[in-house]
Amino acid sequence: QLNVLAGGADKAQGLLGELKAMGSSSSYEFPALAEGAKTMLSFGVAQDQVMPIMRQLGDLAGGSSEKMASLGLVMGQISSMGRLTGGDLLQLINAGFNPLVTLSEKTGESMESLRKRMEDGALGFDEVRQAMTIATSEGGKFFGMMEAQGKTTSGLLSTLQDNVNEVFAALGQPINDALKPVLE
Repeated sequence: QLNVLAGGADKAQGLLGELKAMGSSSSYEFPALAEGAKTMLSFGVAQDQVMPIMRQLGDLAGGSSEKMASLGLVMGQISSMGRLTGGDLLQLINAGFNPLVTLSEKTGESMESLRKRMEDGALGFDEVRQAMTIATSEGGKFFGMMEAQGKTTSGLLSTLQDNVNEVFAALGQPINDALKPVLE
């Protein structure tokens, strides 16, 4: 499925490699990361934007796979619509991130003005991404959150689980390769 969504096996393999690396160095497990990437691709997020968004979502979610899944879904929705809606904003806020606050603090534009632009359909995906970049860059409220969470006990256990899964997958591949011709 990821092969089709990513635009081919080579692109999918590259994306999977990046997701595995992210899983092995963070508190997020690979299956959740792969599902998030698949969700965004299915909503039309460009393949080359998936990993930058996933890294930002990792920081914004603060180690919570549930929040990360929720943020990934709403970012896919915003991408497909091309703009932020009130419902999308509520989903972002419920997951712990309010892009309007970030944009207001950075640009000086009032919350009232931002809400009005959102209601008029004039607050686009690019501005939400800008808010995510501000919030997850050095000096931002969520900067380094994923890395910090990965160093906690639960983060280290998650990383260990991903690494164990990787070893078992590598060991199982020769068996799968041997059985495939028999099953066919």
